[in-house]
Amino acid sequence: MALADQFLDTETRTWIPSTALLIVKAGYSIEEAKDIWRYEVSPAVSFNTWSVAGEWAGWDEDWLNDRVKSLRGRWPHRPGVFPYLLYRLRVHFIHGAWTAIESCMSLFEPLNDKRRQNLDADLSFLAELYFDFGPFSPVHPTPSRRAELWTLYEDIFLPIFKPLVVRSADETPKACAARIKTVLLPMAKAPRVSRGRPTTR
Repeated sequence: MALADQFLDTETRTWIPSTALLIVKAGYSIEEAKDIWRYEVSPAVSFNTWSVAGEWAGWDEDWLNDRVKSLRGRWPHRPGVFPYLLYRLRVHFIHGAWTAIESCMSLFEPLNDKRRQNLDADLSFLAELYFDFGPFSPVHPTPSRRAELWTLYEDIFLPIFKPLVVRSADETPKACAARIKTVLLPMAKAPRVSRGRPTTR
């Protein structure tokens, strides 16, 4: 269900960190999740990305389970060269979502539960600001938290999420970055925390 939600006709990029965390907590490896995304979920729901008025409110769970089961293992919905090429044609517009999920899974896997939850919250917060998807609650982070979030944004968040920007008159990397800076750049004089994997709350 979480992976299929990435194919809904609404803002789904803000759900990527939580989707990745859910997969990790369920015990799936990146390779297992990748095959589920490519050969089970995308054959079932990728049609929605090509629809002019696609489903946006959410999938019916029984319908989705039945559809996945009916397609599972049938050619070309199983690993192989041609099925992979077909997958890339099918999900041309949304392959970047999987790449971001995979990157977030790599971040979560070595962490304990508390650090995973904190990192998920921070990445989701940044994604909501970056992609301007609210409503937002008032945020007044302390200078030290702003410094942590800014380091997380520059070192971890931006390489994962900047490729997901849909370049248009309404959305550009510069406009997305400006929303982050509005909240976090009052920390300009605060000491920068060490680069690398984030040390979250």
